[in-house]
Amino acid sequence: MTSIQRQRFRSLHVENEETPRELCEETPRELYVRLKELYGKWVQPKDKTTEEISEIMILEQYLRMLSPELQVWIKEHDPRTASKAASLADMFVAARPKNRSWAYKSWKTAKDDQRPGLEHQDMLLAGGKPPVKENQTLKGLSRGSKGPVCYLCGQEGHIKPRCPQNIVNMTQICCVPRKEVVEEQRSQYPLKTITVEIDGRALQALIDTGSTQTLVRRQYVPPHAISTDDTIPVCCVHGDERTYPIAEVYIKVDGQMYLLKVGITDNLPFPVVLGHDLPTLVDLINPVRVCNAVMTRAQAKERMDSPGKALQELPFYDAQIEAGVVKAHTSRRQRRQERFRHTVVAPTGAIPELPRGFELPENICELQQQDASLAGCLRKASKCAEDDLDMEGYCIQEGILYRCHKSVRQLMVPKVARDIILALGHSVPWAGHLGKHKTAERIQRHFPWPGLRKDVAQFCRSCPQCQQTSPQLPSKAPLHPLPVIGTPFLRLGMDVMGPVERSKAGNRFMLVITDYATRYPEVFPLRSIKAKPVAFCLVQFFSRVGFPQEILTDQGTNFMSKLLKDVYQLLGIWGERTTPYHP
Repeated sequence: MTSIQRQRFRSLHVENEETPRELCEETPRELYVRLKELYGKWVQPKDKTTEEISEIMILEQYLRMLSPELQVWIKEHDPRTASKAASLADMFVAARPKNRSWAYKSWKTAKDDQRPGLEHQDMLLAGGKPPVKENQTLKGLSRGSKGPVCYLCGQEGHIKPRCPQNIVNMTQICCVPRKEVVEEQRSQYPLKTITVEIDGRALQALIDTGSTQTLVRRQYVPPHAISTDDTIPVCCVHGDERTYPIAEVYIKVDGQMYLLKVGITDNLPFPVVLGHDLPTLVDLINPVRVCNAVMTRAQAKERMDSPGKALQELPFYDAQIEAGVVKAHTSRRQRRQERFRHTVVAPTGAIPELPRGFELPENICELQQQDASLAGCLRKASKCAEDDLDMEGYCIQEGILYRCHKSVRQLMVPKVARDIILALGHSVPWAGHLGKHKTAERIQRHFPWPGLRKDVAQFCRSCPQCQQTSPQLPSKAPLHPLPVIGTPFLRLGMDVMGPVERSKAGNRFMLVITDYATRYPEVFPLRSIKAKPVAFCLVQFFSRVGFPQEILTDQGTNFMSKLLKDVYQLLGIWGERTTPYHP
């Protein structure tokens, strides 16, 4: 991390340094602040002494003077001081051959010597043969001669390959002089253009699906429409970003007028470049369909023999085209019927059988007479006529017991048929498994009997479908009284507050510890709320007041960490947790 900060410190430059002074966003003071901030992140002078800072500077300069191979080897061991780096360098040099250089300049000179120089060029001129150096002793010359003698001209000081009179045949290089021809590179996909109108002038516009902004040449826009205050940034595909003035221009595209905010430029390949700010840009592009279908000779012969089949492949072959035919007016009901005529109707399931073998009782009168629960109702009943609807109470009509209530006669159900009525009013799919109150009101409207609500409540309570689907509310947690703490610092409460405004020391959070006996608070400033600084503050607090027996916290990640659990176990502290709070 420190190496990254060092590189940022060394490579820092002024932002927008090429722009004029009045347009430059960064001031010299801001540059100083940025430079000082990077220096603080790299060197960290608050936590180091003067000697440690000097070691950092010496280490940086020391690594610059070493060869790249030695630099990489030292950086892998991550030395903190220059003396440690020097020891590592001695170990590296001792383990390598002595003829290998470890300094940066010697390494660079050795690399330059390995590059192909004049000897390679001399070999090409000599027809592929290695050149003979001037200081070499040639065969046939006496040892006392001062220099080489040319075999071609007989003069001293050079050899035949370097003789000016030697005409060398360039056998390895073949050059044919010709004029440079630049072929026009045609794009695989042609550019899509369209004619638009701006201020009554027809212009050729390029439809650019990769552009987000419409651009227009300056010469086609009136000067009074160009805004000098507002600009728009345009980023090229190469990453170059420039700002251009904008103007509100009416552009007529495909017969429709649009008011667009366009960018004004001086150089454009087309007078207008349409971007995605035009709502109908996608509709202007017609997809190019390339058909590569192959027709065999047999298929072509069959098509020629039967021209009627070839016409069948044309669209609207079966359509009957009539000139001047007006569509008949249809009503809303007819259109609705036509829409639902071809709708696929889902098959209805089989009607479920009635439970417990239900059959309509034919001897309802005898069942009422035999039912002991209806004996009291039979004693209170009186005979009534069929058209007598004003009476209240129980009545008997044609031997069957009814209850008359508000001009409605309700059949009193005997005990043997009550289970069927309960199933029809609650369990069947069209009943909906309603609650006991709504089910009782539904049944009592037509088929009452004594103890109806009690039977309905028992039936709904024992319904298996209701038991499986109804949400069972969990039982509430019991409340326990808080213990009274009489010993100071026996039970502590702890929580984290923040973030607040950063202090000069970089603290943004506060760790608050409160004693339950004396209500004494203690606050520790924190830079972060991780478990390690929290544990460090606890150790400082315990060194002054002693170890508590219990600490109550919430279920924050720092308080639930393994580090604090180990601290509690080591110091013999019981950690209490509050229940999660979900607002």
